[in-house]
Amino acid sequence: MNELVLALSYLALAAVAWTNKYKYMLALNIVACALCGIYLLLSSAYVGAVVSSVAALSNFIQLILPSGKVKKRLMKRNIIAVFFACSVSMFLYAKPSDIAPCLAFSINRLSEAQENTQIIRYGLILSAALWSYYGLQHELWIFVIAELAVLLLIIAKIWNYKTDPKPILTP
Repeated sequence: MNELVLALSYLALAAVAWTNKYKYMLALNIVACALCGIYLLLSSAYVGAVVSSVAALSNFIQLILPSGKVKKRLMKRNIIAVFFACSVSMFLYAKPSDIAPCLAFSINRLSEAQENTQIIRYGLILSAALWSYYGLQHELWIFVIAELAVLLLIIAKIWNYKTDPKPILTP
């Protein structure tokens, strides 16, 4: 059962990495974070479970906020992201391995607040490395493999994005 929840979570996360629409990224990440939180709870990795659950909630908040294309709204998004990140880090840190999910959470919230899909992907790369470290500390081997697979998928998507020839618009 645990592995099925984890597989569904990482399918949603892979879709986050591959989509090009900001709102879709947030919606899929809500699903991925919620399922990952359930998996970590079932695996007795409680800090990771709480961080993932709060991440799902903060993704939902980012999703319902108006677009931050206006500088004032972008500032509000960043303040909310920093508030969530600091709150989670302060309340959940108990041992050295707990810092990894808190840092990953902080990186993801700030990257999502920018409303730029490429920035979100770069944030996901850093957070995947941190979550892999957390999985190693808790001996969640399938979790580590899934994180590394998603990390490679994101790198491939970024590489594809950079090398994809852009169409030339002619008047």
